[in-house]
Amino acid sequence: MDDQAELINNLIVDNQATHCCGSGVSVAASASARLVHNTIARNTGGGGIGVDVRGTSTTASMTNNILVDQEVGIYVGSDSTATLDSTLWDGNVTDESGSGTIDRINDRWGSPRFVDPDAGDYHIRPNSAARDA
Repeated sequence: MDDQAELINNLIVDNQATHCCGSGVSVAASASARLVHNTIARNTGGGGIGVDVRGTSTTASMTNNILVDQEVGIYVGSDSTATLDSTLWDGNVTDESGSGTIDRINDRWGSPRFVDPDAGDYHIRPNSAARDA
């Protein structure tokens, strides 16, 4: 069975997980996912992983996402693959981890300058590193 998921224009923020595998997004067990224009921030527990990709032949394709303020931005396990294009990174203890394949292009580092994340306002300010990037 080929499971596919699409996440487009989402806020995946301030989640807390108690299990091992990701507190933001988890892609597992031969599934595939496409993530476009998402903000994945401040997720805790579950290893503090923003995006967790693991399991034989599991894949994630990510375009124009913000991955910030987590223990690990993305974890990719053995026999798994993630392809990232135009990712903004900031404030993660580690941006990437795992023994799987991670292909990255057009990375950018800098503050997303959220308006007020403590109040749930994840709009970016005009001086955000994500603006027009």
